[in-house]
Amino acid sequence: MTAAVARKQQLPTSESKTRRKTIMMASPTRRWNGGGLALCILIVLLLLSSQQSMVVQAFGVTTPRGDSGIRANVHHPDNDYATRFHSMTTVTQLGSAATNRPATSRHAATTQTEYYTALLDGPCWRSLQKALAPVTSRNHGNNNNPASSTTTTTVGQLQLVTGTLEDDNQDVIGILASYPSDNDEDTVRLTTGDAVVAHSVASIPSHIAPAQAASTYAFGLTHVHSLLTVVDGNQVGRGDNNDDNDDSLSSTTTTMSVIPPTHAVVVGGNPDALLAAQGLQAMGCPRVTLVSTQNPSLPSTATSNIDVTSPEMTNPHPPQNDDDDDEVGFAQALGSFDALLDTVGNEMDDDASGFLEGSVIRLLRQEHACTQYMTTYTKSQELINKEGVLFGPGKVNKYQKSLVSPNTPPSVQRQPVPAPLQIGQTIQTLLEANVIWNTHKNQHAMQPNQPHVRGWDMGRFLEQTLWPLDSRGAGTVRYGFPVPGSNGKDNSFGLGNNDNDDDEDDDDDGVMISKAPMTRGGGRFVERQTSDNDDDEDDRPVITTPYIRNIIGYRGLQQLENQELTAVLFLSAKWCRTCKRMQLPFRRMAKQGSMPKDDDDDESVTDDNDLPEIVFCKGEASGRDGKMLGRALGIETVPTFVLFRKGKRYGEPLSISRLPSKKLQVAIQYLQEGREWDDDLFADEGGDTDSNKKEKEPLE
Repeated sequence: MTAAVARKQQLPTSESKTRRKTIMMASPTRRWNGGGLALCILIVLLLLSSQQSMVVQAFGVTTPRGDSGIRANVHHPDNDYATRFHSMTTVTQLGSAATNRPATSRHAATTQTEYYTALLDGPCWRSLQKALAPVTSRNHGNNNNPASSTTTTTVGQLQLVTGTLEDDNQDVIGILASYPSDNDEDTVRLTTGDAVVAHSVASIPSHIAPAQAASTYAFGLTHVHSLLTVVDGNQVGRGDNNDDNDDSLSSTTTTMSVIPPTHAVVVGGNPDALLAAQGLQAMGCPRVTLVSTQNPSLPSTATSNIDVTSPEMTNPHPPQNDDDDDEVGFAQALGSFDALLDTVGNEMDDDASGFLEGSVIRLLRQEHACTQYMTTYTKSQELINKEGVLFGPGKVNKYQKSLVSPNTPPSVQRQPVPAPLQIGQTIQTLLEANVIWNTHKNQHAMQPNQPHVRGWDMGRFLEQTLWPLDSRGAGTVRYGFPVPGSNGKDNSFGLGNNDNDDDEDDDDDGVMISKAPMTRGGGRFVERQTSDNDDDEDDRPVITTPYIRNIIGYRGLQQLENQELTAVLFLSAKWCRTCKRMQLPFRRMAKQGSMPKDDDDDESVTDDNDLPEIVFCKGEASGRDGKMLGRALGIETVPTFVLFRKGKRYGEPLSISRLPSKKLQVAIQYLQEGREWDDDLFADEGGDTDSNKKEKEPLE
């Protein structure tokens, strides 16, 4: 009895221990301690960087079944066309030649008719309107008004439908006709009686879900088909056959056709840009150049005629003298190209009709024969760029809800997107080549019968923010694009030439990289700091050039002082946008060696041969070493210029926000000629610095 009682008393104790052990193993707070809090913070940051709108998810997808195509899974948490709720979304990009992957269409009525609405807005819609203008009058059965007829429209409405054809039971996708046409050649009918624009129809392969096909359709319209060129079919026929007696050419005398560009440039390294490059390749474009500040990875099947380069490229013309650059912008290096797809920014002027092209676009056409410019920049991206990631998402959500609301405000007008010429053939080619847009295992997949609008993502925002800028000439342009006003070739807005730009220096594009070299710098002042913290490498200056010497931390400053050099130090921070705009002008200044002087200078000034050499230096004020450098110099804001005469501080720091600067020019002249510092002349309340105080950034 005693043993039995003992066993009964021990049993609850053993079970209790087991339960406690199970609870401890299942409780992340017991095992993680502070890790749970870190995970929560990470999730909040991911949600903040994503667009959060339940109905504005994308053009939607469901996971395809039986997909045996080649997959290149790319992890992308902030996919524009994907849901904004999942922080771990997989984008499937399939790239292969259309001839190697024939489509398998359903020949039985297995697809239920579904309706998808994609809303196109901002510069993307205005750019698409301009691209569609030449063919809207020949839309062959689309009863919508041409895009150019309504200049006040701000949003394009692409109405897609998936279903089964009435004639042959094929599963298809196409653009829904606004109303049934009397001309049977213009439309085809689904089993439900819906009329679809005939030339917009594409068969849906069996391994692609209808919602996935809708995503690809909207993507293919804005990112691929918009770059195709409309030509006279007779010209295409004669190009393929030189026999004038060929009767087959007569059938093309009144037909129009679209052909791919011979050389297309895709700007960006985001998933949209990668997939667009593959789409252009599938369409038969002989050469595609992908320009990115990143190091994008393309599937092995899509690299045969796709070149990946950075905004700066090797000068194709060997330098003839020391003033010529070894590196130039991508546009200058590539020479001529037919079309440019911009997935990072926007060069369209802010014009509601979309037909007022910007100066950069005009220069692309005049200097590089680029007849087609298309940007995918959305209104949401504009709001984020203007308001920032802190206040922007709230305004984006409010704006998007106004678009998709059943009670659309009068300020928002929807205009049906006309079916472009041969859009169905383009989408068919993309589907057959498995160049499709897909979210895999999406728990919040888009539902039909709901309007959807593209938004923004943190990756795209950072790509635009970190792109180097070229501030030569009459404005601020992303590096690599032609610069209006830099050589007097484009001053259409009355901004005038840059007086500091000599004709002999028109081709001086300069070099700026967005990430510092990891092993060496641009001059003898660079000394690799020994530290256990690998993050210190990210604090290195962002300019490397023979004309500029990098100063790293306090030790670099000591070397400058010990060598008793006369120098101009440009102190900036990698997070300072004003500093980024000043990088290239500073390089031009350094390349010239000293500020130019007029022939009428004071005769008492020493001969140029007797003047000391000015050394131009660049210092990074962020990071551990940068903060030490800033404290040693007594600098509290950037951008700031500090002058040295024979290794000793000369005068006071100059807070200058724009180059060229008259004040800096005079200060360097005083420095070089041995004059005394003039506090009244170089005070902050004068010159060109006070007007730009709002552009100064305080050091943290």
